[in-house]
Amino acid sequence: MVWMIAEVSFEAVGTLLGVMTPLVVVPLTVVTFYLRSSREQQATEHREIIRRIESIERSAEGLRATVTNLERDFTTKEEWLRECMLARQTLNWLSKKVVQMETAMDASRRSPRGGTLDNASSGHGQGGLDPAACEE
Repeated sequence: MVWMIAEVSFEAVGTLLGVMTPLVVVPLTVVTFYLRSSREQQATEHREIIRRIESIERSAEGLRATVTNLERDFTTKEEWLRECMLARQTLNWLSKKVVQMETAMDASRRSPRGGTLDNASSGHGQGGLDPAACEE
């Protein structure tokens, strides 16, 4: 008799496990899929946040460059004309110096003594290139 009770109880336990397994496995599967999708969603959101942060950093660099050039963009017309005239005077002065040097070099090639470049011919006491001369 004791053996039958044990047999019945083992059969009952087996039957109980057979009935309970789908009731436990299905919710565990659902929980597993939910946790996996939650993890994938977090990874996707993390990548999106990183992409947005990098985009913001690039925008901040562009803004920094724009702010740096802002003063140049808002110069008055008089300042711009003054700078243009100064640049034009400097270019004219440099082209005169190049012509003087070319002339002196041509003259030194033609002269039998070899000749030297005349520093006094530059119009300045020191004879060097003097950018302040364009302000004259």
